[in-house]
Amino acid sequence: MNKALKEKIFQQERSLEMLKAIEKHLPKEDVVYIGAYVDILNPGAPESEHRYANMLTVKIGSKSAIKEVIRTFPKMFKEYRGVEFTVEAQIKTDSGLVFDAHFYMNRNLVCERKVTGQVWEDGRAATKGEMVDVVEWVCNDSILKETTIDEG
Repeated sequence: MNKALKEKIFQQERSLEMLKAIEKHLPKEDVVYIGAYVDILNPGAPESEHRYANMLTVKIGSKSAIKEVIRTFPKMFKEYRGVEFTVEAQIKTDSGLVFDAHFYMNRNLVCERKVTGQVWEDGRAATKGEMVDVVEWVCNDSILKETTIDEG
């Protein structure tokens, strides 16, 4: 078996292991998108010394599912980024593999969007400008409050 094929098989096995680690916590109907990434951090090193970046990205489709993620993986970071609510956690599988998981969902599924006014936004080269909404997001659920430190 050539080296490139062997590496691809290894990456697929790692991806599957990451998926199995979260599947019991998320009903399939709540998962909109899922992607697993395994990258070699030091590709020039001998194979026995390779270090990997392992990451899982999951788009969630319900408020109850994101709450389950928060309860299941207590050491995490939560924040609102534009129109998304994100939860980032480091997860360890039964075999000891540690990976970063990035769960995200549309912010309007967990918060209420309120328009509080409008402001003029100058245009760019191709436009003259326009009035844009000033938006405030009301997020009353305490489990969904932003954190910048590990909880748990």
